[in-house]
This record gives sequence, C-alpha cells and structure tokens, in this order.
Amino acid sequence: MNASKLKIMQVIHTAFCAAITGFAIVALIMRKERIHLDLSLDNNDPYFPLFPVLAVISVAVGFYMFNKQIRSMDPMLGGDDKIAAYQTAFILRCAFIEAPALLNVVGFLIYGNMVYLIVAAAVLVVFILTRPTKQHVIDTTGLQFPDTEKL
Repeated sequence: MNASKLKIMQVIHTAFCAAITGFAIVALIMRKERIHLDLSLDNNDPYFPLFPVLAVISVAVGFYMFNKQIRSMDPMLGGDDKIAAYQTAFILRCAFIEAPALLNVVGFLIYGNMVYLIVAAAVLVVFILTRPTKQHVIDTTGLQFPDTEKL
C-alpha cells in the first residue's frame, strides 16, 4: 500500500475539520445581519438548551466508545488488525464529535444565536486535538517495531 494508513486517517480528520469550519463560515455569512447572543431559556428557540447539551453528551460518548473499542482489542492481534481496529474506533469517535458540531451550526443557521456557533467551535477544538499521530496510534494499540512501520 503506497499511502500510509496514518496519512489516510489524518486526511479524513482534516476533511471533517474542514467540513465543520466551511459550514460554519457559510452559516456565518448567511446570517451576518441577524446574529444575536441569547442565553435565556425563555426565548422562542426550542433547541437552545438541547443542542449544546447534546454536543457535550455526544463528545463524551464518542470518547467512551473509542476507549471501549480500544480496550476490547485483543493484544495478540497482528499489526494490521490492530491498525484496522484503531481506524474503526477513530471513525466512530469522529462521527460522535462531528455530528453535534454540525448540528449546532444548523441551529445557528436557523436561529442566529451565537451560542450554537460557540459550542460548535468548542467541539471543533476538541476534534482538532484528537488528530491521530504516529506516536498516539503506537501508544494506544501497543504496536511493536516491525508493525510501526506500517503506519
């Protein structure tokens, strides 16, 4: 395989980050005249407390599912199987982190409340911090020398 498995995961991660950022920029441009910051629960926005809370829960579930998948990985697996298990866990965590970010951007696009965009930005920062690195994959999966070169 010419492209390394790590590079593929990094490209996927970058694409997800770019999608969130691009969508947020488009939403901001579309709503630039009607933006407000409203933290009160008695406004006419039915999704205000729901979307931000859902983002926190979804990010936590994403990290939990990632760790659960990694812990359930058999330590006796070969290098390719460990990398495949890591990729599966990585994609699962990406889904649980990207979805609430996009959902909050949609909330901002519909209602113009900056709280949604702030939550989406915070989720994006968490997502950026989860970028897979060679050392993290090695530490997480317990890969040894000949298999580390497969990354």
